[in-house]
Amino acid sequence: MPDDRLEALEVRSLGRFFENDVMVAMQKPVFAALKPDGARNDEAMAEGRRALDLACVHPSCRRSGAVPAVFPLGALDRN
Repeated sequence: MPDDRLEALEVRSLGRFFENDVMVAMQKPVFAALKPDGARNDEAMAEGRRALDLACVHPSCRRSGAVPAVFPLGALDRN
């Protein structure tokens, strides 16, 4: 944590943003992708993708460049 209070607040805010808006959104499509094809819930995959798309619009997300690295090489597009 930075010693500067404003920098610490920004770091803490970014941590909460990624935990609540990115990591939680990733759970559904990842769990769905790990299931066998017959048991996979395509709606959960789509819902997770929509949530991640919304998270990517957030200025903090764009500034950090972290979300495009979350699913490199189309890891969610497994068929």
